[in-house]
Amino acid sequence: MALGFYSAFEDRYRGSTALVQERLAVYEPLARCAGGPVLDLGCGRGEWLGLLRNWGIPARGVDLEPAMVAACQEQRLAVTAEDAVSAVRACPDGSLSLISALHLVEHLPFEALDALVRECLRALRPGGFLLMETPNAENLLVGAHDFYTDPTHQRPIPANLLRFLSEHHGFQRVEVLRLHALLDETQRINAGLLGALAGVSMDYAVVALAGEAPEATAVLDQLILQLRGVSLQEACAAYDRQHYEHLDQICARLDGLQEANAALQQALDQQLHQAWAQSQAHAEQILALRRSASWRITAPLRFLARRGKRLARHVVRRDAQGRISLALRPRRWLRQALRPDDTARLPLLRDARDLWQVSESTPPKR
Repeated sequence: MALGFYSAFEDRYRGSTALVQERLAVYEPLARCAGGPVLDLGCGRGEWLGLLRNWGIPARGVDLEPAMVAACQEQRLAVTAEDAVSAVRACPDGSLSLISALHLVEHLPFEALDALVRECLRALRPGGFLLMETPNAENLLVGAHDFYTDPTHQRPIPANLLRFLSEHHGFQRVEVLRLHALLDETQRINAGLLGALAGVSMDYAVVALAGEAPEATAVLDQLILQLRGVSLQEACAAYDRQHYEHLDQICARLDGLQEANAALQQALDQQLHQAWAQSQAHAEQILALRRSASWRITAPLRFLARRGKRLARHVVRRDAQGRISLALRPRRWLRQALRPDDTARLPLLRDARDLWQVSESTPPKR
């Protein structure tokens, strides 16, 4: 790797020193409980060492990147160029109160990580802490994409593996703390599926306690309550809860629409029933009217009225000045108004037909 590449890479993707120190400040109760001395493995730009110095806790660090070692030394931090496993092995038994490895373990092969955890237990005094922070593969975007942005990363380490490794080597109590969730609960719910993919804590820390110490146990209990973080199960549960609530709302609206539709159908059936009853009543009235004597007596008058309306369209005409005149003579009009078949069906008009035939055969007087 080219000289200075990794320090430039950290400057771009790790975040500013102020941002990193703001995130690391959550470990202050742990550091104050442990006191000194502290050994910071893979100290990088020295953000954690700077906080320890501000809190008055004696600490030193080791790192293999020359540019970062030089940057720490410019800040007058006690940092040397050394690998993590060798640095811990050089420490006497029970000589340290806190060993921190912040975003270091994902850079190590498993054999080196196994040796490191074993040596840390030896170097810590009873009641001392081993603090290991690493990217959280439960966050699907981190585990599938962001983790591999760093070319020196080996592979993501599941929290259960790091926890088991610490317990296997004899640490008295081991806890997992999920850290740095970028979205709060409301934002995760509003983000939908993205909230389940990226709303999980981006990092986690394994805090391992060497031996028994009531004060250290109490501090660790308080830290667990403070740093719950967000697990993948919680993020997925929130997404499912939002999804089911949305489905419940849709089902409730459908139920309301079905009830309204049933009421509308019932009202429509009632109206149709009423309309059918009215039509039946009208049909009976019409039938009774057509069977009545008055209807049969007035049948000729209705017949003549219909004929008159039809022939009026052919008898009356207008000239160019809009004056109205008759297009047919009255006798011809009457002859067309009363057809032979009509007079045959109407005995009352049969005599009138004969009369008009005689009048037409008589020559007009001059």
